[in-house]
Amino acid sequence: HRGRLTPHDLSAMFKGVHFWNSDGERYGSSGDKFHPIDTFPECYSRKFPDLVLTYPWKDFDLRRHLPEFLSWIEQELGENPDRTFFLDILINDQNSPNIKEDLQIADFFYMWADTHVALMTNCVMTRAWCAHEVATRMRNIMKLHG
Repeated sequence: HRGRLTPHDLSAMFKGVHFWNSDGERYGSSGDKFHPIDTFPECYSRKFPDLVLTYPWKDFDLRRHLPEFLSWIEQELGENPDRTFFLDILINDQNSPNIKEDLQIADFFYMWADTHVALMTNCVMTRAWCAHEVATRMRNIMKLHG
């Protein structure tokens, strides 16, 4: 795929929906539902994530922005080949009948991961899920530290 790959594109692929991005590329196919863990198991770990990411789906290109974001994190925290990340779109299928359970697990990760990094774009704190992720983290920090 040469063009953009947004979280919305990936969500469509979870559902097995035909989805065309702004570059005219089609993602998914009729009825072919999949989860990235089935296709790319080497990118997943059973280890609890060291770092959770908050980023806006709006205008976020997974192929362009995610590598830049991860590179910046590595520069700030130092390289660590054993560091694990939690990126919601690669774990949570928002169309799953188990979405409530998936979101409870995500909240647990946002509360307890060693590090929480938010990509502070112009819109990140105007997005409900982003605000929820940051609030979940902050609420847990306040409980821990009074």
